[in-house]
Amino acid sequence: MKDNIKGLTDEEVLERVNKGLKNYEVKVKSKSIKKILKDNCITVFNILNVCLSLSVFLVGSIKNGLFIGFVFVNTIIGIVEEIKAKITLEKIKILVKNTAIVIRNGKEQEVDANDIVLDDVIKYTSGVQVLVDSKCLDNNLLVNESLVTGESEPITKRKGDILLSGSFIVSGVGYAKVVNVGKDNYTSKIYNTASTIDNNNSIIVDSIKKFIKFISIIIIPIGLILFHSQYQIDHDLQSSVVNTTAALVSMIPDGLVLLSSTVFVISALKLARKHVLVQELNCIDSLAAIDVFCFDKTGTLTNNNMKLERVIALDKKYNLDEILANYAYSSNDNNATMDCLKEYYKNYNCRFKKDDELLFNSINKYSAISFKNNKKYFMGAKEVLKDIDTRKYDDLYRIVAVYEYEDDIRKLNKDKLKPIGLVLLNDTLKENAKEIIRHITESNLDIKLISGDSMPFLKSIAKRLELDRIDCIDLSNEENIDYDLIVDKYNIFARVTPEEKLEIIKALKRKKHRVAMVGDGVNDILALKEADASISFKSAKNAARNASKVILLNDDFENVIHVINEGRKSMNNMCRSASLFINKTIYSTLLALLFVFIKTPYPFKPIQFTLSNFILIGTPSFLLAFIPNNFKPKKNFIKEILVNSIPTALVFFLNIVVVVITSQFYDISEHMSTMCFYLLSFNGFLLIFKICRPFNVYTTSLFVFLLALFFLSVNYANNIFDIPFIPTRHFLFVIIICLIDICLVHIINSFLQNNIKQ
Repeated sequence: MKDNIKGLTDEEVLERVNKGLKNYEVKVKSKSIKKILKDNCITVFNILNVCLSLSVFLVGSIKNGLFIGFVFVNTIIGIVEEIKAKITLEKIKILVKNTAIVIRNGKEQEVDANDIVLDDVIKYTSGVQVLVDSKCLDNNLLVNESLVTGESEPITKRKGDILLSGSFIVSGVGYAKVVNVGKDNYTSKIYNTASTIDNNNSIIVDSIKKFIKFISIIIIPIGLILFHSQYQIDHDLQSSVVNTTAALVSMIPDGLVLLSSTVFVISALKLARKHVLVQELNCIDSLAAIDVFCFDKTGTLTNNNMKLERVIALDKKYNLDEILANYAYSSNDNNATMDCLKEYYKNYNCRFKKDDELLFNSINKYSAISFKNNKKYFMGAKEVLKDIDTRKYDDLYRIVAVYEYEDDIRKLNKDKLKPIGLVLLNDTLKENAKEIIRHITESNLDIKLISGDSMPFLKSIAKRLELDRIDCIDLSNEENIDYDLIVDKYNIFARVTPEEKLEIIKALKRKKHRVAMVGDGVNDILALKEADASISFKSAKNAARNASKVILLNDDFENVIHVINEGRKSMNNMCRSASLFINKTIYSTLLALLFVFIKTPYPFKPIQFTLSNFILIGTPSFLLAFIPNNFKPKKNFIKEILVNSIPTALVFFLNIVVVVITSQFYDISEHMSTMCFYLLSFNGFLLIFKICRPFNVYTTSLFVFLLALFFLSVNYANNIFDIPFIPTRHFLFVIIICLIDICLVHIINSFLQNNIKQ
């Protein structure tokens, strides 16, 4: 820290706090308890259910209004789960809260982002995200503003320049004075001018919400028309209200609302227990559908504690140790290479005085320093500066070349570079990296290794990781790169800049891949932000953490497996459960439309649907959620649900048509309701049978339990649920239809699977 930078005193900080000149987050990170209660209680379907239950109560059919109890239970479950997740996630977020190094009373101290006050002096280093607008006080800082302005080219910030909140330091060490806090910050103004900001959107949830919105639009006009049609049959108000209520209650996908609003919250809660923080809930479905995993190397697959193995002088007249020690001591860079050099030469007596410096950045892949003794040096990638024959070291070490230079370091002329030495560094693989890579490969996921290191060294790392395929390309040697071509052809990308990492991710997404990016450094930020699912570590640079959707809080690489498996389990089980709800909504809508046009009483009572919803939908959807399900989900979630739902929904609708036609020739009106209920139950069990496959002990037990529950209900609680016994001849008629249903469901299912591309 510079002696002339004292920062604020405690009294000055307190004065600003009292005046309200303290920083605070403008963007709300999570729902308030009040909003959770409002969002779960005040919904279109809840209001409609309350109105329907009141209507049947008012006409004296209290039993048929008991369905409101299940609506109430659903709502309570949704509220409890969301509040529980909110509390847990907010507690765990404290572990990765944004902090800043400020100068107060002449000393450095770490404070929370919300404890920064106006005029505070903040120390900025490589990888740090700018939390508040600040004015540079001294050294040049290389800054990337792409996350706030869209401009990806790093900008050099000099004394007097403004650091915009939301940008991040690419390289350098410097001090800046806070000029804006709270709502006056650049990023806060962006949030305030945006109409909506929602980081929790999801393709899956959005699709379900569109389906729910469609049902919400059509249900009221269908209900009004159906009521009129039913009333015209016998002008009986009670039966008309009860019949219409039965049809509408069945159309309402109550559990689907709960499912879509809580599934990601519950998944995030489960991951939190495994020390994984999900910062953006929308990435849960992305994690399930991931088919390509992109990895940075350093700090991700390898440890951050880089080791200096050897220093090799290429010209004996140079004292390479003296040059490197002074270079490291004078440099404002704090990247892994420079930190390693500073540690190696920490006891060396340095005497050179710095005159000028070019900070390292991931685009140029070099840095430079000129000293007042007129000595100038470059350090960086030999492929970028001036090639040197290092073949005997390439496979073993990460190589940094050292050059003497004859001119102004800000005007690079490669012809004036003289190679004088090599710095040989080594990375160690993370303890379980090899096992995790093998697990990812066995999960049918493609792996891409993307790094700024040299091609030979990356190949050696790939061999140590035992990658199945090692097809490598050095992007520093390529011009006019066709990213769409190379992302298919290669799986290892060497000498990659941050912008090239971003382009690789974009190209994979253009190829319809779902991409996960794992990284921890400044050069990974753009790729992390672009990826469908981005994963970082608690120990990562805070700018990388902020750009990531998932953070491994204990830095345990093995948790990547938990992240993948939880995403797959959530999506597969959501697909199963959603199939049950949407199946019900499809056949209920078709039936409602059918009975609008025919002069026949609606055959179901609300109390019957209360029983069928509990046995055939609510219970199985809840219990199926606990099944480990790590299979890779189908790419098209909605089509998969429809393929599951349509066959039994369509066949059941045809069953009711057959029963209605039969009633025109034979008097079955007294038993028609029970017959229809049996057909509904049979088709419900056909769907449960389908989504439980492949059967194991758990799913077999579940299926047997549901069957037993059904038989107990219709035999011993039939009076409660208005399911009177029927004559044997009618029962045989139902059995014949059920046998035909098995064939029809199989035929329709085969047709859909063969004609709808998954």
